[in-house]
Amino acid sequence: MHVPDKIQEIKIIPGEFIVAFIHAKSFNQHLSIIKIINKSMITTNKSIYQEFNIEGVQHITPQNALIELQNETAIMIDVREESEFKLEYIPLSNVFYYPLSRIVEQLQNIPTDKPIIVVCNAGVRSSKVVNLFNRNNFPPSANLDGGIILWKALGLPVESDISPGCGCGCSCSM
Repeated sequence: MHVPDKIQEIKIIPGEFIVAFIHAKSFNQHLSIIKIINKSMITTNKSIYQEFNIEGVQHITPQNALIELQNETAIMIDVREESEFKLEYIPLSNVFYYPLSRIVEQLQNIPTDKPIIVVCNAGVRSSKVVNLFNRNNFPPSANLDGGIILWKALGLPVESDISPGCGCGCSCSM
């Protein structure tokens, strides 16, 4: 069987299946990289945008995460601490806040009826939480690759209480 060398098209049909026209030197190579969770959530076994990885933790791009959240086929857990969350957050109804400092005592309160996307600032803490979820038999879970930093950089929805100011992160009005 001839297999060309590029991924030409991936079409996602939420809740159904993925139609992919994969052109690769090794079809099996791409099967090990792309994983389908609950027939719709596309994840990778190694992050694309962040350097931190934990073996066994899946990662989802911000673009794919937004599709899952808008289609209500997944939920998101924000594990940043309160001071970070109060400054900016993802304004979607299926995003829940459980800070890392209290996550273990809150495990029983986390919704488990859909796949879970976990977010922090840059993807380190959220990767650790996905690892915790995996070890505690949670539904399929994935780290938001690049965290909220990449999410914002891509222009995806964020509500912010940060004043534009001088750009240094303070609240001055220069």
